[in-house]
Amino acid sequence: MEQAGINLERVVPCGRSLEEFIRMFGLTEGDPSLRILDCVGGPASSNFGMRTRGCNVVSCDPMHEFSCEEIPRRIDATSQTALKKARKTLKSFSGER
Repeated sequence: MEQAGINLERVVPCGRSLEEFIRMFGLTEGDPSLRILDCVGGPASSNFGMRTRGCNVVSCDPMHEFSCEEIPRRIDATSQTALKKARKTLKSFSGER
């Protein structure tokens, strides 16, 4: 019987910067009353940035099973393919809300 679950070998890690995160969700940079649950945010710096500004942020992502050494290797292994695919579909995306 096949075991259910996520095959992380095919996952392409990507994340958001703090500035992208704030713009995307219309957040304020330092509102300490914010409580954020980031599901599948990947290796993003946005959560660290929000925490340093006093916000309560919890991250959960299957990628977190990888070590600090494995995540950069995974990014290196998948980034060129991901960028190539993103460039092909660039016209389909808008940065507008």
